[in-house]
Amino acid sequence: TLTVWDGSDLPATTQPFTVTITGTNDAPVLSAIAAPVAVVEVADASAQNIAALSGDLEINDKDVGDTLTAVIVGSPAVKLDGADFTLPAGAAAALTSGALTLAAAATSNGGARTIGWTYDPASADLDFLGEGESLTLTYTIKVDDGTTDSTQELVITITGKIGRAHV
Repeated sequence: TLTVWDGSDLPATTQPFTVTITGTNDAPVLSAIAAPVAVVEVADASAQNIAALSGDLEINDKDVGDTLTAVIVGSPAVKLDGADFTLPAGAAAALTSGALTLAAAATSNGGARTIGWTYDPASADLDFLGEGESLTLTYTIKVDDGTTDSTQELVITITGKIGRAHV
């Protein structure tokens, strides 16, 4: 109820007063994903066990209570020294198939939340990499709040090193 009085001898006027606030859905914002330290191929990488890499996805969503779910979109883009590249069969299965995992969903709190990620590939034959060559696996990560989403790229880099000679 709103009461208005102009200060005169006349009585104040009272009327019902309604304020309606309509919320809008704010999209989650997935911050740029910091690239992990590059993996360096060992001298004889015929079955290199790459140590697990991990980090966090930082998500901001102003809407409190939304479920923030992270997913990997498609297969990673594979490049060798910046050019599209097809991994040898054994390396492809070891380096990309199920190697990247994302932690469970988080609930937004109106501020920053994190969802963990881990890249833990199977042992792989990396001897196809030459000295100083850079193999990159670029994953597209999408975070969804049930209504809208946000994407960023996670880049894993493996750097070649001179291996032993093969006869």
